[in-house]
Amino acid sequence: MLVEAGIKFEYEPYAIELMPAFTALSVTSFEKYRKNFVPKKPKIQSISYTPDFVGPNWIIETKGIRTPDLNIKWKLLKQYFFLKGQKVLLLMPSNKKEIGISIELIKYVRKRKF
Repeated sequence: MLVEAGIKFEYEPYAIELMPAFTALSVTSFEKYRKNFVPKKPKIQSISYTPDFVGPNWIIETKGIRTPDLNIKWKLLKQYFFLKGQKVLLLMPSNKKEIGISIELIKYVRKRKF
């Protein structure tokens, strides 16, 4: 639909690091692992997000069902752009009608030099 609308975009062009990896040396954590309650290593993996469709000042994430992980990443993504002071239009359509609305919003923002 983006192509039909003449909107240039990239598909999954990069990942955004929302939280860097770190070592939590001051934290002791015991968690379930293979039916046992064991100490966990203090190394915490980074959290990243790869947007589906990206334009100059907009991102479309297409999802039919929103998972708890996606909800957290979406909030972190908003914080990421807020902390950078970067204006961006974030869209998460879940059906064709909403994709059509998203395309109209992108066109509107493009005209206004968002």
